[in-house]
Amino acid sequence: MQKRLMLLVLSVFSCFMLLSGCANASKTSSETLTYHKDTVMQSGNFFAKSWAEGELADLVKERLDNKSKKLILPMVENLDNVKEEVGSFKSVDEASANIVEGKDFVKFEEMIEFEGGVVKFVATFDENSVDSGYLPSSLSVERQVTMAQKLEKAGLNTIFGMLFIFIVLIFISFVIRALSLVPKFLAKKEDAEGQAEQIQTVVEPVTEVQTEDISGAELTAVMMAAIMAYTADNAEVPSDGLVVRSIRRKGNGSWKNA
Repeated sequence: MQKRLMLLVLSVFSCFMLLSGCANASKTSSETLTYHKDTVMQSGNFFAKSWAEGELADLVKERLDNKSKKLILPMVENLDNVKEEVGSFKSVDEASANIVEGKDFVKFEEMIEFEGGVVKFVATFDENSVDSGYLPSSLSVERQVTMAQKLEKAGLNTIFGMLFIFIVLIFISFVIRALSLVPKFLAKKEDAEGQAEQIQTVVEPVTEVQTEDISGAELTAVMMAAIMAYTADNAEVPSDGLVVRSIRRKGNGSWKNA
């Protein structure tokens, strides 16, 4: 009984795995694009060569309907922008043409040589492209960079990088030198301020002395005038006049002559 039960379980499991495998196979088959290889090659080469020679836009306007024109012409305009960078057309390398397959699309690739370098032309075809007479669903170009161009670009980047580093180092050295001069500048400024203070200290006492002398002379003149006015009518004044020899201040702040 147990053996029969185990056989039944194994049979059900085997049927389930078989059905799963069939479903996956059916799904993969439905996602794979069915196309004619020679037709894709011819269509892709036609678009590549016509674009390289500058005739693709005119051919699209002449031979395609309005719906197809709206799809293809914007792609052609984008490709023409790249053509301005690579210069004049030289040749199409038909030997480089190949097809890259995907799940639901195929890509036609071909190398085209211009004066400014080589570009890879890519035309993509999907199910709608096949149904509409093998019109590509997208067009693109990729500029190819040679080893010499890569080395040249790397060398230029290295040179510019080194120059930038040297400029930064020189700038830093100038900044450090300027910072080292700051203490000397501050010291000179302090010395100048100290000398100015000393000069001011010397000048102030001299000014005070001169002020006192001038005040004493004025005071002497005033006192002499007062004494002469007082003794004008006094007969006891000596015949040779009065002479003020010194003036000194008393303790109460008044002046007297000696």
